[in-house]
Amino acid sequence: MMQEARAGLWHNGGILSVASDAERRRRRLEMYRQRHDDNKRSYDLWTTAIADDQRQQTALLFQRWLDSRCKRTTVSKSKVTKGETISGDPNTKSVSIITNSS
Repeated sequence: MMQEARAGLWHNGGILSVASDAERRRRRLEMYRQRHDDNKRSYDLWTTAIADDQRQQTALLFQRWLDSRCKRTTVSKSKVTKGETISGDPNTKSVSIITNSS
């Protein structure tokens, strides 16, 4: 009994057993793990949805930019002549004028 008292296992005026203290800590850690797993699943779902939305918005903005560039180049016919088209790649953000040779 004296050894347990020295180990600092006093609680509410009595001595706790090492087994009950370990069990209480194990339950608490299990509760933290469960909460973490639940939050991680929710976080993963939200980040995937947000990333998809951002990808779609980026593609739309890039298409709008391509359309405006196409309109500008068709106004100034010196850049794009008949038989040429403008194409772009949203991943590399490059625009090229392609000659359509028939």
